[in-house]
Amino acid sequence: MTHPHKKGDIVNSLFWGTLILLIGVTLLGVNTGYLSSDVWVNVWRLWPVLLIVWGLNIILRNTSLQFISYLSPVILILAFAYAATWAPVDNESGGWHLPKFIGLTAPESRDMTEYAYDYESTEDVHELNVEFDLGAASLDVESSSEDAYIGVEIRANTGEPTVNFELDGNTLKMYAASPHYQGKWGNFKEKWNVQLPVGIPLSLDLDVGASACELDLEDMLLSHLDIDAGAASIDASLPAPDAEGYTVDIDLGASDLDLAFPEGTPLRIETESALSSTNFTKAGLTKTDGYWCSEDYEPGTPFVDLSITSGVASINVSFD
Repeated sequence: MTHPHKKGDIVNSLFWGTLILLIGVTLLGVNTGYLSSDVWVNVWRLWPVLLIVWGLNIILRNTSLQFISYLSPVILILAFAYAATWAPVDNESGGWHLPKFIGLTAPESRDMTEYAYDYESTEDVHELNVEFDLGAASLDVESSSEDAYIGVEIRANTGEPTVNFELDGNTLKMYAASPHYQGKWGNFKEKWNVQLPVGIPLSLDLDVGASACELDLEDMLLSHLDIDAGAASIDASLPAPDAEGYTVDIDLGASDLDLAFPEGTPLRIETESALSSTNFTKAGLTKTDGYWCSEDYEPGTPFVDLSITSGVASINVSFD
């Protein structure tokens, strides 16, 4: 004897089925180039829509107004369409373009302010620890033109950021953070350009929200890289390992990750993911004993030890 499905079960299936379908279509669009990876940043900005729709489904369940819950898939589709057409503006005042078909205008833009910080030393600094704690920002990290020189340039309309330097013995610690502007309404924008030295062992800790990050670390003496990202687009060029190798720990939400290594880099990857797509096989990696390994990896020799935990992400590795 079969039992008819309850209306609440049908609504629940429609909600989660539509959400999974939209995530899959968005991943496909990013991987095939029809959508920019910035779409994940926009989806992350609209996550309250998910909570609102989910909450309405719970409240209206088994009531005379439950028929309204059948609109939840439509609301999700509109939210994802909105995110796909919500493009960032690269201009002096910052802000965002809203979809033309919505017929809305963005809040008044805020003026951009420039901030600059630097640290210079040629003798005392033997090791560098850098920590970023950023919200919705654009971050570019590249090598400096001088040994032991750090330069930080920021253009923002969010208030004054935090950049601190502390010399602990021969270790220089740098902490950089976005200002606390939660609760305010407007077009917020931060653009960070950071120069780091190439001749000093570097440990980099990056904690970002809805951000776009370009990390040019190929010429640096990287000892450890830690990335914790929500809805971010991360493009990183990493160095070959030195005599001791180095470790990379990455924890992603709904993000797009591209990692480039020099040709011939011995690499071992451990992954734990939910709904993520990778190009590991296409990049020439093979799976051995639970790890994805490059053809140049040999146990007992220096290598890059990469660990990735991800939710809904697009992960690509290349060797140039």
